[in-house]
Amino acid sequence: MSTGLTAIYTQTLSSNSASVTFNNIPQSYNDLMIIATTGRDQSVGTGSAVLRFNGDTSTSYSSTRFGGIGSSGTYTQRQTSTDTVWYGEAGEVAGLGEAHASSTIFIPNYTSGMTKTFSTESFRERDNAATYMAHVGGQWRKNEPITSVTLYPQQPSVLWLAGTSFTLYGLMSSADTDLPAAPTIGTIVDEAGILSVPFTPASNDRSKTYAVTTSPSSTTAYGATSPIRIPVSLNTSYTAQVSAVNSLGSSASSSSNAITTINNYTSIATQAIGSNTSTITFSNIPQNYKNLQLRIFARGSNAATSGYSYINFNEDAGANYSTHYLTGTGATTVVASYVNSAQPLSLNFPCANANANVFGSAIVDILDYRNTSKFKTGRIFNGWDNNGSGNVFIWSMVWNSIAPITSIKLVGWDIANYAPNSHIALYGIG
Repeated sequence: MSTGLTAIYTQTLSSNSASVTFNNIPQSYNDLMIIATTGRDQSVGTGSAVLRFNGDTSTSYSSTRFGGIGSSGTYTQRQTSTDTVWYGEAGEVAGLGEAHASSTIFIPNYTSGMTKTFSTESFRERDNAATYMAHVGGQWRKNEPITSVTLYPQQPSVLWLAGTSFTLYGLMSSADTDLPAAPTIGTIVDEAGILSVPFTPASNDRSKTYAVTTSPSSTTAYGATSPIRIPVSLNTSYTAQVSAVNSLGSSASSSSNAITTINNYTSIATQAIGSNTSTITFSNIPQNYKNLQLRIFARGSNAATSGYSYINFNEDAGANYSTHYLTGTGATTVVASYVNSAQPLSLNFPCANANANVFGSAIVDILDYRNTSKFKTGRIFNGWDNNGSGNVFIWSMVWNSIAPITSIKLVGWDIANYAPNSHIALYGIG
C-alpha cells in the first residue's frame, strides 16, 4: 500500500491580494494538504495568517498554537469560538528584505460527516536573526464536507504580497499495479478565458485524479470529475489533453479540437418559462468568472398593471439586502429605497392588467461575485412600455455578505408569478 500525493491546483499571486481561495475542491481524496510560501505587505512587525472553510464566518473554530522566535523562548496561545484560525507566521514584511514564510497545512478526512481537524507547521527566518516557528492544532466544528478553503493575513487591511504561492494537494491511499487507462476527451469550450475540458474515464479506470494540459503553454490543472476548467489567455488557439493519474504514472487521451479563446462573455444557463412560476433559481454557479449578468424578459401573472420582484443570493432569506432606485414614467420621477430588507425590491414588470403580450426587460450586473473580501454589489437597468404608459428604472443593490455567490433566486413577490414566455439568461463575464 502506498500513499498518492496529487497536486490539485497552484495559485501564485501576480499582484497583492487580500485573500486566496480554493473552490470546488474534489471530494475524491482521503486528506488535503496545502503548502504555502507567503509574504505580507505590512510595513512593520510580524503577523500570522488565518483560514476559513466553506466561507464560514461563524464562531465555529478553535485552535492551540505553540511556537518560538529563537531569542525569547517559546509562546503558546489558545483560541476558542473564533471566526478565524491561526495557522502560523504569515511571512515577509514588505520593505525589510526578509524571506517569505514556509507553511504546511494538513486537513485529514475532509469529506467526512464529522468535525474537521487540522494541523500546521510554519517557519520564517528573518534577516535580523530572529526565527519564527509555529505549530498549530485546531478544529472546525461543522460536519459538512470541505469544498473550499480561503487563506488571508490575520491583521486587518494587510494583503498577501505578489509572489505569494499556495498549492493544494490531495492525498489518497492506493495499491496501483498498472498505469491508469487513458480517458476519452470531449469537445472543449471557451468560457471567457477559461477552457472547459470534458472527458469520459475509461470503463476499467480506477483513477481519482485527472490532469488537463493545454498546448501551447503546457498549463496544467487537476480535478476528479468532468469537466476540468483551466485558465488560459484570450485570443489564442489551444488544444488540450486529459490524463488519468495514479501513483505509478499517467496515461493521456488524444488531443482535443482546437479552439481560439475569444469569448469574454459566456452563457452559463437559460430558463424559458412555460407555466406560471413563482421563483426561478440558478444553482451551482461556476466560480471562474469575474462578474455575472442576468438578462431578463418577463411578465407577471398578478391582476395588476405592474408589480415588483426581488433577487436573493445563496438562499439567504435574512434582512441582509439594500436597494435604491430612480424611476420615471415619462411625466414624473420617483426615488425610493429598501434598506436592510429580506425582500429587497429590485425589478419591476408588467402584469396581467397591462396590454396583452407586453413584457418588461432588465439587465442585472453582479460585480466581483466570488470575491471573499467584499460585500456583493449590483446595478440594474429595467423598464417596460404599455403603449402610452410604462416605467423605466435604475437600481443599485448590495448583499451584506463576503461569501461567493453560488446561487441566484428571482422571487415573484407581488407579480405573483413569472408568466409563460418569460425568459431569464445568466452569463459569466471576464
